[in-house]
Amino acid sequence: MATEPSNVFNTPAEFFQLFAHNWRHIQKRLTATWSARQKAEVADDYDRLINELASAIDAAVATGSGDLANEWKKAQVFVRSLLAELRMWIAIKDNYADLAWRCFCDAEDYARMSARWLPDFMPAQEQPQRLRDVERVCFPSQPFFLSTATIVAEDDMFCTVCNQIYAECEHIVGNLYSGRIASRRITHIKSISEISFVDEPADKRCRVLRGPDGHDPLTGEPAQQGNALEQNDEI
Repeated sequence: MATEPSNVFNTPAEFFQLFAHNWRHIQKRLTATWSARQKAEVADDYDRLINELASAIDAAVATGSGDLANEWKKAQVFVRSLLAELRMWIAIKDNYADLAWRCFCDAEDYARMSARWLPDFMPAQEQPQRLRDVERVCFPSQPFFLSTATIVAEDDMFCTVCNQIYAECEHIVGNLYSGRIASRRITHIKSISEISFVDEPADKRCRVLRGPDGHDPLTGEPAQQGNALEQNDEI
């Protein structure tokens, strides 16, 4: 099994080589008909692997090797995409449509990061297209999504890497720094300036839960009263 974590690889290069070699075998598990038992076992493997990669990141940071920490983080994010997709298939089989959609969104977000960071790693390059195909086949087309524009003061937005005011630091959102993904942490929102209905949202989790006919566009079932929108969750 390509995901057995213990003593399988000692370097990021070995990790990527192992997954590339077993990629076609791994993809068999990322399907609708593969048994739920085996999916659950692989998900447990991925959970353990993610934890071991976190330890590898910490060890690299402790020795002052930021570049090595970044390579381990790339590996971890790639595995997170696979784990999220596995959980999506399990949720679909268990008839948890909303959970399946959330897992799909997680998988797609991680896959996009991996594809950007790993241009020479074939599985990372293939995963976003695989997930686009999954969305097209497994989920009904959503009529629209919600996009919110907010007003935030510069001194209420901080960098998650250095904890300084984001406008005053040198880190760039989405880039890796010693095994950490830079992002902005907002401590206060002054106001919401706009709420728009869009076809291509920044976050597909912001979907409409109740359509004009009173049904959930994802399941076709009657929507719960008063539950119109699904809020954005940070990964």
